[in-house]
Amino acid sequence: MLPRDYGTFESKVLEDLMRLFNSEQIKQATGDVFGRIYEYFSPSSRFQKAHDNGEFFTPSSLVQTIVNLIEPDHGIVFDPACGSGGMFVQSSHFIEHAGGDTAKKCQSLEDGDWIESKDQGGEDYRLLQISNIGVNEFVETGNYRYIIADTVRRLNCREIRPGQILISRMPKPIGRAWLVTEMPWRVVTSVDVAVLTPKTNVADSYFIVHHLNAPASLEMCAQQAVGATRPRIACRELAALPIVVPPIERQRHFREFAEPLNEQRANLHQQNSTLRAARDLLLPRLMSGEVPV
Repeated sequence: MLPRDYGTFESKVLEDLMRLFNSEQIKQATGDVFGRIYEYFSPSSRFQKAHDNGEFFTPSSLVQTIVNLIEPDHGIVFDPACGSGGMFVQSSHFIEHAGGDTAKKCQSLEDGDWIESKDQGGEDYRLLQISNIGVNEFVETGNYRYIIADTVRRLNCREIRPGQILISRMPKPIGRAWLVTEMPWRVVTSVDVAVLTPKTNVADSYFIVHHLNAPASLEMCAQQAVGATRPRIACRELAALPIVVPPIERQRHFREFAEPLNEQRANLHQQNSTLRAARDLLLPRLMSGEVPV
């Protein structure tokens, strides 16, 4: 950024400049600070230097418009005539604004609790396991496991609350998620289940769980899983999953539209299951004549 004739400056000027860029405020600042500084100075000098040696400066507002049209939320940015690097800077700003990764949309993302068989018993808290986590649904397996309140306090277990998202780190489909609803029990979960608490001011839990259950997200989880016999995804890999979310108002509109449809689908599924069970019970008796027609 220094001109070619910077040697004409007094040494103190250059020293003060170096100290300014090495200040604690800049060290503690987040984001692409130097990119923003460069963009600030570039337009102020473009009238003097814009056409030197055939170089042209593209205003950041124009570059930002191009980036917003391209929406570079994945892949590699290729800019063969990068010049001041504005395309890279604006792409970084776009990804930062769009969300970046899952961790930035979470208040917390942690593993469940390590609860061994010897710690189980009683009826105070139900222990949810990976088999209870379906693709956006709670799966009742009939394998009821509980622990007592004293054990919860001794192990410092975290009680699961409605609105949190439970993510199964294994087995397939790895990364499937369920939005916790009101349950008839107080609930804790095991270590192979990740517990995600969204930042409610930027991420709607209903939108996030549908994003996590999308085929592309589940495929990414499968690719990040490790282990020869029982592959699983680490919590840190879940936190690094790319996720792009619209403004919170759009997410809430999605919830208002999609939630009633999904509730209706779930009710119809339950009715079909009930009718199927009744058919399987009555049909053999009808065929055998045990039940008169």
